[in-house]
Amino acid sequence: MASATVQPLAASLRIPRFPLLMGAASVFLANLALLVLQLVAPRMLAPAIGSSLETWTTIIGVFLAGIALGNFLGGRMADRGVGMGRLSVLLLVGAAATLVPLGGAELIRQSPFYQSIPLGARIPLLSAMVCLIPATVLSLVTPVAIRVCLTKVEATGRVAGLMFAVSTLGCLLGNYLTGFTLMAKFTTDTITIGTAVLLALAGIGVRFAARNDDSDSMPNLISSERIRAEAPVEQTGFKLRTAYLTVFIASFCGMSLELAGFRVLAPYLGVSLWTWTGIIGVMLAGTASGNFIGGVVADRGVMAGGRTMAFLAFGFLGAMLAPMLLRGILGLFLAQFSPESLRGMTPATLYDRWDTEWARELGRYSLTWTVRSLGFLIGLGWFAFGIWLSVAKGGWFMWGALTGSLLGPSVGGLLATYYPETIPANRWVRVVIGGQLGLIGMGGLRLLVQLMQPMFEDSPEKRRRYVLGGTLMLGGLFVLLSIVLTILFMHSETLEGLSIVDRVMAWTFGLFFLPMMWLGMVSPQVIRLSVPDVSHAGRITGSIYAVSTLGAIAGTFATGYVLISSVGTFPLLLILACSLAILAIIIGQMLQNAVMLFGVGLMSGALTAGIVTLQSTVLPHYDLETNYYAIRVTETDPTEEGIIERELILDMLIHSKVRYQKETITLPNGQTEDRLTRDPQYLYYAHEEIQGELVRAAIAKRNGKPSPVLVIGGGGYTFPYYCEMVLPGQVDMEVVEIDPGVTEIAYDKLLLPRDTKIISHNMDGRQFIAERAPKGHYDLIMQDAVNDLSVPYHLMTQEYNDHLKSVLQDDGVYLLSIIDSLENGLLWRASVNTLRKTFPHVTVLGIDSDWDTADRSVYVIYASNQPLDMEKIQQIAKANGNDEAWTHMIPAEKLESLLQNRPAPVLTDRYAPVDNLMAEVFRARAENR
Repeated sequence: MASATVQPLAASLRIPRFPLLMGAASVFLANLALLVLQLVAPRMLAPAIGSSLETWTTIIGVFLAGIALGNFLGGRMADRGVGMGRLSVLLLVGAAATLVPLGGAELIRQSPFYQSIPLGARIPLLSAMVCLIPATVLSLVTPVAIRVCLTKVEATGRVAGLMFAVSTLGCLLGNYLTGFTLMAKFTTDTITIGTAVLLALAGIGVRFAARNDDSDSMPNLISSERIRAEAPVEQTGFKLRTAYLTVFIASFCGMSLELAGFRVLAPYLGVSLWTWTGIIGVMLAGTASGNFIGGVVADRGVMAGGRTMAFLAFGFLGAMLAPMLLRGILGLFLAQFSPESLRGMTPATLYDRWDTEWARELGRYSLTWTVRSLGFLIGLGWFAFGIWLSVAKGGWFMWGALTGSLLGPSVGGLLATYYPETIPANRWVRVVIGGQLGLIGMGGLRLLVQLMQPMFEDSPEKRRRYVLGGTLMLGGLFVLLSIVLTILFMHSETLEGLSIVDRVMAWTFGLFFLPMMWLGMVSPQVIRLSVPDVSHAGRITGSIYAVSTLGAIAGTFATGYVLISSVGTFPLLLILACSLAILAIIIGQMLQNAVMLFGVGLMSGALTAGIVTLQSTVLPHYDLETNYYAIRVTETDPTEEGIIERELILDMLIHSKVRYQKETITLPNGQTEDRLTRDPQYLYYAHEEIQGELVRAAIAKRNGKPSPVLVIGGGGYTFPYYCEMVLPGQVDMEVVEIDPGVTEIAYDKLLLPRDTKIISHNMDGRQFIAERAPKGHYDLIMQDAVNDLSVPYHLMTQEYNDHLKSVLQDDGVYLLSIIDSLENGLLWRASVNTLRKTFPHVTVLGIDSDWDTADRSVYVIYASNQPLDMEKIQQIAKANGNDEAWTHMIPAEKLESLLQNRPAPVLTDRYAPVDNLMAEVFRARAENR
């Protein structure tokens, strides 16, 4: 009787388009706002808690905790009866909650109450005060939207997968929009207020649309009590604790992969806005694709999911291949009409010459948009071909493997022919062969799936568990594959020929998109296995997503604080892959099938063994991997005079170079021993000679008393050790180095004496200046806290400069080292403009008098209450045995001319787009490598 009663209700429970559209839009905007706040919050909190690994990890952890709490509470809220009006209310409340960080940040600025709290407790306390409420409120939207759109349990996977995909796309847009645009143009306060206004308008819009649509009275909005009364609850065999364990481990691995991925990229791409935004964007894109595909797989099976995957895959291929192929085709066309002097150029070079010079005379914008239109059409055609192929008879996976095997060598041959200077044919052929083997292997796996599928036809739940296990196994295999691709990419001359943006996208997509896609497929499948009926959908979906977020929190803290520094990046990837494989065997019940277990074990075991072997011979070796850097110390062979040099490399920057004298000592027992003696007078970077002359000027003012000097950014401790040994007893040297691992390497590998009188402080520079440094104490402060092209933004603002001035003597000097282009750079201009708000005398120093160069170099910005006395500097240089001083000061009129040619902003805690100011120089440097 119950089933007869419920049948009409079940038949009417369909997914109407209007709630689906409104729900997806609400989820998209809520998660966009969430990501915007996550990127803005560290800027707001940096004055109080600094910008360190602990800071970033804690802020991310607090946001994830809010997301977990919001999803848990939202799930329970959803099952108590929801409608479109509830979504509008949540968006309006979310808009109000978005303003909470503004109040918290203003309280931090106006009141120093937090300074009495130890830093270890202060970081989580202030992070929770600013971030937890908006993260929780905005995360209520997703489970409520899922419940609004869900009308029957058979659609659970698709609805959950779609909403998760939309939420991830919102995060993706928020990531790129904030990182590349909003922070470059607006203050943090303006960005936050604008986000709140957007959410408020969305809430009003949803409310208005709901009133003018009859969908609000649909059976979808019937209370859960009626559904429970009329619909029988079908119990599933997939227990909730199993679901929780699965999503917890998958999310843990996903977050660990994201953090480890950044450490993989840093030694090859540097640390910059491009690398951070690139890897976060790719991770989110992979997760969104996986969420969408996983929802289809959960509800409609592997074949439907395969068609969806092929659809997306060929779309990505078309988008990536169309510009590259078009560039070569247009280059060939231009070669037919080029002057004789240009006939030797490759098609790619000809196209670049046309794009930069000729197009201006021929109507650049019309031609450029014509090219883009042709590229779009090519991509669209390739996309259509992929759609056709995905539905062709014979199985999409085998067709994909066959087509990839044919297409790979063809494209590789074309590229090797048209781009001989950047793509060596033999290396490209190896890459293509590897791709072919991978595609054929996946095709074989698809055949194995087809052969084993009849064993589970009697149980849909067993089929779903098997597919879920296969998804986890493939996720683990692709994590292993990322190590293999790292080896290929690090030796690829092809990638070196790309622009910085293309290179970042190639590395990130090639290494991490597919692993994150497979991991993103897990949650929708788990939800489909766990939801017994519609009435429990909200609660179960919310709780599973909450546990998934808890896994991400655990992955964030475990990887950030322990795993990378204790086991290393590549061993961590092996651990993640093995964890996913073990979970796949358990969840997919592969132990019940000896053939499948043997095949999977053979594939993963062989690949793991190969990677372990490669790791000992091919993968880079680091002396230490800390939470901040991958640290290497390289050593040259001794010269005939016994001179040895060691380089300290932090990620991809040669931070310090130290010179030693190798001597052979005869011991009392007659044996000999080689000993290295460090040369304290050797300064590898010429700008350190400028710093040395300014230190001597500070000593001269002390009348025999030691001059207190502070260096922010220790690195190899080259300059502090130089001062200690060359100027003994004349300098009280202190060093602030955020990474204790760097200090330890200086002791162990660079032979800095353990009994040195240099005082080291391993903490954030701003926290030391604001809270530890004595007022009016230092004669000279030198800031050299630069990692490649990443400059700590919170050490560049007017508020920081004000703090720094307070710990200087009245006639003290601040020296800021900047790596920039004098002609084109914006960061040094912004730094000068900012320092002028604090110090009356600001100028630029260099090692020569060539102030017309466009090359990127190291400059030292001088800031003080007193002007720089160049006559005194010249006297110090002569007293030191030099005919001419290393220090050269830019002429005042030249400085003003450069500042006026390219105006730059004043940097504040509310507005410090440091990475954006460096982006142009970063891109130019990468393209000229």
